Amino acid sequence: MFSLLHQYLIENGSLHIPGIGTLAFAEVSARLDVADKQLQAPHKTLRLNVASDPANKHALMGFLSRHLNISEEQSYTVFRQFTDSIRTSLGTKRILYWYNLGAFQKDESGTVKFVQTTDLDQYLPPVIADRMIRANAEHSMTVGDTETTNTAMQEYYGDEQVEFRKDYWWVWAIVIFVVSAGLIWLKYFS
Repeated sequence: MFSLLHQYLIENGSLHIPGIGTLAFAEVSARLDVADKQLQAPHKTLRLNVASDPANKHALMGFLSRHLNISEEQSYTVFRQFTDSIRTSLGTKRILYWYNLGAFQKDESGTVKFVQTTDLDQYLPPVIADRMIRANAEHSMTVGDTETTNTAMQEYYGDEQVEFRKDYWWVWAIVIFVVSAGLIWLKYFS
């Protein structure tokens, strides 16, 4: 039964198991590890959502009835017996392995979790991501609504040489202060 449900999960992207939850694929975005200079590729992972309801119960029963060559009512009975065996196995052993996918684990509070064991990183190894700045390289970039290159921007801003004149206003302020202090001193003390 696990192999049929595995096939259904791959074809439809989600599988609802009554009393446990819905297994669905989720997209994990790419990760950049700056410290190790590695870029991890994006990949899909399986997540268990315990609060979701089945999207289409009849699709699963139709799938099982076609592959087991039984009626939909019989497939519903077989699937219910299978899910009951999963729940009792989780109740006694607290862990149930699903070959090539992962394991259902039940903790002390009764919460069921799914731990994925197939590691997609073995198929998608990390890429070494060294930052490189090349001299005289030209890259396209968008500035506002205009598309330009980095060399054009350097030429545009490189031509404008702004010279800052040194301002000596404070020297004149000191000269005026000294002359006025001298004149005041002469008036009062002579």
